[in-house]
Order: sequence, then C-alpha cells, then structure tokens
Amino acid sequence: MTRTYWDEPSSLGICIDWFGPYKTYEKFMTDIRKEDEGTKIIYYAECREGWAQYIGLSTNSKIRFNNQKTMKNLGITGGTVYWYGILNSQGKSGRRTKPGNKRPSAPLDLDQAETALINWLSPEKNDRKTDCRPKQSVSITNRFFSTKKAKPKVGPENLPQILFYDWILDRYTCHYR
Repeated sequence: MTRTYWDEPSSLGICIDWFGPYKTYEKFMTDIRKEDEGTKIIYYAECREGWAQYIGLSTNSKIRFNNQKTMKNLGITGGTVYWYGILNSQGKSGRRTKPGNKRPSAPLDLDQAETALINWLSPEKNDRKTDCRPKQSVSITNRFFSTKKAKPKVGPENLPQILFYDWILDRYTCHYR
C-alpha cells in the first residue's frame, strides 16, 4: 500500500450503484442471483421506518445467500426493505487472493466500503465491524437506481450520497440529498 507524506495509507475512492428497493426477500434474491459470479456486491437491509438493520458483502451471491440467515430472517415480519449495490469503481491493481485459497478473498476496496458503512450506520443486526474504523481515508459515492436498473432514483434516507472517512482526523463527513 502506498503512503503519503504523513504516513497515511493511500486514500480510496469508491462508487457504489445501489438497486432497489425490494420489498420481499424472495424478489431481492431472484435479482441478486442474476448477477455474474465474481461481481462485487454489497447489500443493505433497513426496516420500513428507515433504520439500518444489516450490511454485508459478497463476491459470489449464488452461494453467499444460501447460508445467510440474518438477511432471510429480517423479512419474516414483512417490515424490511432490501437494496444491493455493485461496486462500480476501479480497485487497486494486484493480487487479491490468499495463498492456498482457490476462491478470491473479498477485495480491499469492498471491505473498506463495508467497514465504513457499518461503522457510520451501526446496523442493529451487524455484530462485527460496528466499532472498526477503515484503515485508510475512504470516500464512498452512492448512486441509486430502480430494481429494473433503468432509472436513477432517490435512495434510502440513511444512506448518504457521499460518505467520507478522514483517517488522519478519525472523522466522518457525509452529504445527504
């Protein structure tokens, strides 16, 4: 990882295209499984009152959601809205697999986006990363689209259009619509 003059790890810019809202878990699953294998996906669930419930990530949605009980159980009462996002920015070049592991590990940029969003929003069902800060300055631009991926739309109230974590000052700045 390159470093700046102040020994700060290099900054990371991330753009996420979010698709939703899905009002049922089944429709969410149908559409997310249509994504290509290896697509970097981040997913978000909120209750209808607008509170963040869960944020997660995956690079293989066909397998990941077979064992994802947290997301499935959120929709049992019918009060949950689902979104999924595709990382739409170029990550740093280089290898991202662990030695001896045939499946690629979660890319650093996607992991840092998940960490920043969980730390900022503190979803009630996430038991990890709520106290973790990103390991570098991270700027996330969130764009929102309909489930048909055709039209831009207004996203969830909790997800800011721009979220910036300043590693040096250990502070978040965000911009909502």
